[in-house]
Amino acid sequence: MYDRILRDKELKVTPQRIFILEEIRKMGHAGIEDLHERVKEVYSSVSLATIYKNIHILVEENILREVPIHGRKPVYEINIGDHVHLCCTKCGEVSDIMDIDTAPMLKEAERQSGHKYERIAVMLQGVCKNCSN
Repeated sequence: MYDRILRDKELKVTPQRIFILEEIRKMGHAGIEDLHERVKEVYSSVSLATIYKNIHILVEENILREVPIHGRKPVYEINIGDHVHLCCTKCGEVSDIMDIDTAPMLKEAERQSGHKYERIAVMLQGVCKNCSN
């Protein structure tokens, strides 16, 4: 699946890129350092700089999205369209809510500002179920 996506974007298909994409899919949201640790288990010679370079390319090509988190390093996810992120302020877990229609919020922002927006990024911060118990 990911080899086709890379080819469609005219990117070189490498085992490391496929592995990065598969790991991010499994993890849901991945920080670069965490991803580097996982990649090194299989491809021991891959440097942190290589991970940064590949992540940057995959974000530029709209295959991945960067999810900025206040006070922390960003995490990355497979680009699955607009949705809402939840970030736990205690443990740092990032999760998604997919079934919220973000289109009305985008339209209202355009109406109020007069700007034309292409996408919406919503981050809700609070304490997750696990940390609140």
